[in-house]
Amino acid sequence: MKPMRNGWRLGVRTLLATLALGMGGAEARAAVTLLGVQYQQDDPFPEYLCYWHDRNYPTSCGATYPGANAHVFIKNDGASAVTLDDVVLATYGLKYSLKQADYNGHIANSIWIRYDNPPQALLDAGEPAWYKMDPASVPAGGSAHVVVRLRRVPATPTIAVNVDTSANILNTTIAVDPNAAQLANISFSADLMKVYLYWRRAGGAAPTTVKMDGTDVTSITTTVGDSSNFAVSVLSLSTPLTSMSYHVFQGIYPDAATATGGARVWVNPFIYGSWAAFPIPDGDYGMAQRWLDTCFDRGINTLEMNSASSGLMDYLGTGGGRAYATSRNYGFIKDDTNWGTWGDNPRLWFIDDEPDIEETNMQANFCGTGYKLPCGTNQAGTMGMHFVSVGESLRGIKNRPTTINMDGTQKPETWYAYGQLSDCLAIDHYFQPKVRHAYYDTPNTLPLYRKAAVIYATSRAGTKAAEPNPFRQLLYSCQINGGAPVDPWDWAAPECKRVEAYYAMAAGAKGICYWWFKKAPSASNGLGDDNLRSQDPPLWEEIGLIGAEIKLLQPYLVTSHPVDADAVGSTNVWVRALARGADSLILFVVNDDYWLDEDYHNTPVTNASVTLDLPGWMLSSPTAFEAGRSGVRSVTTSQNGNHLILTLGTLDVAKIVIVTVDPQLQATIQQRYEQEVWPGV
Repeated sequence: MKPMRNGWRLGVRTLLATLALGMGGAEARAAVTLLGVQYQQDDPFPEYLCYWHDRNYPTSCGATYPGANAHVFIKNDGASAVTLDDVVLATYGLKYSLKQADYNGHIANSIWIRYDNPPQALLDAGEPAWYKMDPASVPAGGSAHVVVRLRRVPATPTIAVNVDTSANILNTTIAVDPNAAQLANISFSADLMKVYLYWRRAGGAAPTTVKMDGTDVTSITTTVGDSSNFAVSVLSLSTPLTSMSYHVFQGIYPDAATATGGARVWVNPFIYGSWAAFPIPDGDYGMAQRWLDTCFDRGINTLEMNSASSGLMDYLGTGGGRAYATSRNYGFIKDDTNWGTWGDNPRLWFIDDEPDIEETNMQANFCGTGYKLPCGTNQAGTMGMHFVSVGESLRGIKNRPTTINMDGTQKPETWYAYGQLSDCLAIDHYFQPKVRHAYYDTPNTLPLYRKAAVIYATSRAGTKAAEPNPFRQLLYSCQINGGAPVDPWDWAAPECKRVEAYYAMAAGAKGICYWWFKKAPSASNGLGDDNLRSQDPPLWEEIGLIGAEIKLLQPYLVTSHPVDADAVGSTNVWVRALARGADSLILFVVNDDYWLDEDYHNTPVTNASVTLDLPGWMLSSPTAFEAGRSGVRSVTTSQNGNHLILTLGTLDVAKIVIVTVDPQLQATIQQRYEQEVWPGV
């Protein structure tokens, strides 16, 4: 039964709001108004099912059970800030229904802790896991969104989601439509004067009207649409957006269907970083400065979570060290302020590391009947309410974006369970341990891991789970020394790491971080060594060359999104596309004739080519060029209607090719290479 106090409270609030409207006229109208709603269902990517569940491969690849997110977008039209009091799903207040329990330091919230037998209405509505409002306090005139994470796809055609704010209640009904149009990505230019919106809808229709915070901005928006399933809008603003402000964007289609999404405004530098730095002795400021220099040359711009370098921390504890780090574009990601005054202005606040492992252990040890988590079921997202609180506490120190990092436990369900909790989802599903396990103790999985395609699959799912926010992929940079007969399993071949990075970016990753650089020994021997030497120089060099390519293309990568462009490679040529704005496609082209063990083995592809069906807006005078570690080089093309053939010559490992109708783009990127990349290469 729904608690009487919840029902009484909602009834009184509604009655008072109604009386106020009747007595006060326009001045007493509800301060919070509805901008729109959005249903967002998980994509289980059935084509990757054997990566998700490889234990019994090839006999069985199991099953994946998708959930969904229910979004309500609001605007505060009042004169003062408003906060969220509760969310009511299927008539049940979630503040009450998601009861909290402390399981040996692991904080869980669940309807199974509140109810011995949860109400069928809540189960039919999708079994809520957590909810939040972002921002938690909506300023006067500001926009926000409320999201409810649903562990299952609702069993009903619609769900009732009522938002109870400190000002008034909004009652909404959300259609359960797995094919609902989506705003797949929102990204911002470095000057915050342009907004890039990527839409997805089966059938290829493009929105005819674009709104921002409820205001029609179609007149300052360029929108193009492809015949398959994507469209792109670029808003050109007259004044820059305010950093960390929250905005809601809507695309309205000719048949009145809408796609709605929102995001915090922040400039993504394409976070290219490392867990831990190379070891630097205490007080050695000169070596610390040289570390920052070598990172700058390699495009490494972020230190994540661990330092393992006392000398670097000593230097960054000084005003001069912090200033030098800023000049080298070196920032950090951290879960607290233990790094002193350098530690209160991160690129991203780190909410938690691998909560999926925590949840799995918690359920194994504390499940049962009678107000406990049910045994034998996936309870992904049980710690979500706690982590929402952690994120807001970190924002209270400094208003910066947040991130949470997932492992591969109960994948991909857990990735989706936390995909909307932070501003930037991360996943550390590493490839080298998969290969090592395949050769040592799970030989049945070896066909899956002869190639690094699991990184592409992981990044595709991670990008989809985070939409419309960005996603980061963590890659492995260690020697495995866990005591198995095949150990030590060597550091990755440079070519393998390049393929992994290209797969991640092709799938939509807008950040890459390496775990880790901490000096050996450990079960995972890190890449760093004394005197800024690397324990594996070829891999360290390749990480730098990949970083140089990312630095070269950073403004374009962070404002792009993967699309289902019709691009087909010749024999043994793998190709995927990112759309970038209304004028360009970025193609990642990989030699698919390779296999992996501790090393990389391939046969170069001669006379490689790609045939691209051009979107309708790119038919007039398209050009193509390679952009990479060696600079920019024109690509020979031939066009027949909407078919564009790219002649790539010999494909050894991989290439990045840009196709564009912007006549200045090649020269612009070449200039960027000469000024910002070549000095470090």
